[in-house]
Amino acid sequence: MKELTQQFEKAGFSVKSAYIYDRLKRERVPEVFSEYEQFILTAKRK
Repeated sequence: MKELTQQFEKAGFSVKSAYIYDRLKRERVPEVFSEYEQFILTAKRK
């Protein structure tokens, strides 16, 4: 999450809060799962 908030800050935003609210597991190749995080980030343009 730290990397994500840094990207927003570099883009000119002041991050107020950020958190992961869910993780999804997807099977792209049989027997191989990838995990994807869903997040909520609130920010304000500097």
